[in-house]
Amino acid sequence: MIGRLVFIAAMLASSMAWAQEADAPATVEEIAAAKAHADAVMDRNDARPFFINVTRGEVPLVRHVASG
Repeated sequence: MIGRLVFIAAMLASSMAWAQEADAPATVEEIAAAKAHADAVMDRNDARPFFINVTRGEVPLVRHVASG
């Protein structure tokens, strides 16, 4: 019984410590590269009328205009 409680306490403590580690925010260069990539994909697929580039981080992100 006490072994299980110790195990659960250790798991909770380790998950809280892990959750506090945050990635560094994206740099201006990383954001610009992600925006350029999203633009290139939309241009390559003639998707500009249907999608807008809403990238704000290091991951390219587009939004479907009709869906919002």
